[in-house]
Amino acid sequence: MFIISSLMIIPVAIAGVFLWPGTPARPNKLFLSDAELELAVNRLQSVKADTDETIEQTRTQLVKRIFKDWKIYVLTF
Repeated sequence: MFIISSLMIIPVAIAGVFLWPGTPARPNKLFLSDAELELAVNRLQSVKADTDETIEQTRTQLVKRIFKDWKIYVLTF
């Protein structure tokens, strides 16, 4: 059963890595044209969302942020 499952999941995962549209900061040019990318950036700026690259965090900062978030405990409960 695990072999059959992996035979289905692995090709889908590989396709997802290479075919995923991306983000406005790191777009996949296969799907988004320059006009669509500019439209996406303008929409994000109009709602004051962060359009720059994500801020690199150390692993410990990320773990601390996750465990301090109240949503994790509510969803776990």
